[in-house]
Amino acid sequence: TSLHSIMRAAAIIVLALCVLFAAWSVLPAEAGIASGGAVVKLTNSNFKEKVYDSDQVWMVAFVAPWCGHCQRLAPEWAKAAESMKGIVLSGAVNCDEEKDLASKYGIQGFPTIKVFGPGKKSGPSSASSYEGARSANAIANHAASLLPNFVKRLKKSEEAQAFFVSEKPKAVLFTNKTTTPLLFKSLAHDFK
Repeated sequence: TSLHSIMRAAAIIVLALCVLFAAWSVLPAEAGIASGGAVVKLTNSNFKEKVYDSDQVWMVAFVAPWCGHCQRLAPEWAKAAESMKGIVLSGAVNCDEEKDLASKYGIQGFPTIKVFGPGKKSGPSSASSYEGARSANAIANHAASLLPNFVKRLKKSEEAQAFFVSEKPKAVLFTNKTTTPLLFKSLAHDFK
């Protein structure tokens, strides 16, 4: 029975290794980093050009392919990025490949989400940490809240006349609502 127990234990170990290998082979190669879509793969060589030199809001996920939390974040991150496409930019950094970039931002755990507000950025001090919920809706709502509001409310006809004198492109929304729709905030930012 001792030989039988050893053979049984060996079979269980082999089976466990097969399951582990199979699971590992179907995990995303780069958790949270899309090779297309609305999530931009950020590297040490393109980070300055894409993030620092942009006046757009950026949300950047620092991830590792082996990280279970990153793998769970990946579909939510992609949904949030898609819903905010053209309004807020979303990126991801594979920290296994971009160790210098991860170190520069003091990344110690995964995933870490950094937010870069509107306007020019100068370095790590330009980023703040996002500690909110990891759902697409929560991420998108937070990103939307960071957009500056350049929308001008026109309450009198004189204000409207002055508004239309400028040669900049204009969009007019007639509404009785007190909040500005995200689309108009985004357009106003682009045409400020």
